[in-house]
Amino acid sequence: MARPLDRIASHLGLPGAVKDEAGFICRRAIAGGVIRGRSMAALGAAAVYAACRIDGVPRTLREMERATGIPRKMIARHCRELVRIRILRAVPLSRPQDYVNRFCTELRLSSRVQAETLRLLNEWDRIGLTSSSSPVGTVATAIYLTAEACGERKYQTEVAKVTGVTEVTLRNRLAHVKHLAARLAGPGGRAPRAGTRARGPRCTDPPVRSFDGRSRQAGRGAKACGGTTRATARRPHHGHEART
Repeated sequence: MARPLDRIASHLGLPGAVKDEAGFICRRAIAGGVIRGRSMAALGAAAVYAACRIDGVPRTLREMERATGIPRKMIARHCRELVRIRILRAVPLSRPQDYVNRFCTELRLSSRVQAETLRLLNEWDRIGLTSSSSPVGTVATAIYLTAEACGERKYQTEVAKVTGVTEVTLRNRLAHVKHLAARLAGPGGRAPRAGTRARGPRCTDPPVRSFDGRSRQAGRGAKACGGTTRATARRPHHGHEART
């Protein structure tokens, strides 16, 4: 089992600690009889994938597929099985920040872009933008936007190829981020403060008196303030004209 792990670790450029962690996972799985009826290669790939996330150097399922030749769905299924039978504890979730350094290096971006990308991702974490989306798709979007803002623009094809996402996914994420930014900016281009609600239109029309003596807003101001949109006063019928 050591040779396949060495090959995978060498292909992905993983440190020795990750390879040792993957070997420990495989030994526990073999001792627990998990290997019966399962592929040794798929088990080794799942162990390496889990070890990468445990040691804080995550690799995407697409990268694991290219390195091992095993479909990523099979790798994910074996990893879930290891968690289910208590060979593994819950595998920690990968964060978009974990991929920034490696992806920026492969794209030959400067340290300034890396720092700004991390700052942008931390801001997205604060507003909850990264909580329900793929970390790889999120970091690809952040790198593309930051590189463009810093004058080191990369094509969407380049970013998608390095990060392992499709161009369609990248474009959809970009559209989502721009739409959310427009909503947060609100009218006038200023972002609302946290914990405050956007104010509705102000009632600028002067109050007028109706025939019953009640004060109300006229025209559009009444509608903005929640007033009635009916006619301002009843007109007398043709048969009952007002007496002078």
